[in-house]
Amino acid sequence: MLQKHVYSQWIAALAALLMAGSALAAPQKSLAAEAKAMREKMDMMEKMEKMELSDHLDAASACASANNFSCAQDRLNRANALVSDTADKNKIASTQNHVAGQRSRYDNEQQQIAAEQQRQSNLAA
Repeated sequence: MLQKHVYSQWIAALAALLMAGSALAAPQKSLAAEAKAMREKMDMMEKMEKMELSDHLDAASACASANNFSCAQDRLNRANALVSDTADKNKIASTQNHVAGQRSRYDNEQQQIAAEQQRQSNLAA
């Protein structure tokens, strides 16, 4: 959660600086140039959000691989907040499938361990 907060603060600060800079230079620029600059700024912000989404999905996969499923779910929730198109939804769905597969494997391993421990206990008795 702290990472998203830091990203959000950084994005907000960058946007404020960019807008302040463009406001000071606005009298010198044509309307078309100002529109182009604003589109470029929006594109930059979108790219930053895509990077943040990717970071959350990578972290969710890493958490799942480490059998830390609450961490994985937290990262998926953060990623869901950044969805902006179908491609993002597909990336999240793929990561959710990975997390679910890891969870299933983990649960099966735990059941096998418990069964083996029970078997060993029965043999010892």
